Amino acid sequence: QQRVAVARALAMEPDVILMDEPLSNLDALLRLEMRAELKGVLAASKTTTIYVTHDQVEAMSLADRIAVMHQGRIVQAASPVEVYRNPAARFVGSFIGNPPMNFLPASKAANGSWN
Repeated sequence: QQRVAVARALAMEPDVILMDEPLSNLDALLRLEMRAELKGVLAASKTTTIYVTHDQVEAMSLADRIAVMHQGRIVQAASPVEVYRNPAARFVGSFIGNPPMNFLPASKAANGSWN
């Protein structure tokens, strides 16, 4: 069903496609297959696609750019590699990656060293 919906949307040759969690109702194996298939189809179509997902793996594997949102605002918009390697905010670092980034309490001493 998802394949047919994507094919119909692409057949109309739109400038932009919005996909809201298109793989969320699939079992894990089919989701993996569809993710690979979808990546190829979207790359071949060269259509701008806005893909909404809460699945970090899906976002990192499909996107050439990611917008990470927190409390309704974009916290960081960059390539998947940039988001992963250089999170712009603590939330991004804790949200992207498995396991998430570790945070340790620290304070800067008067002499400039870290405690």
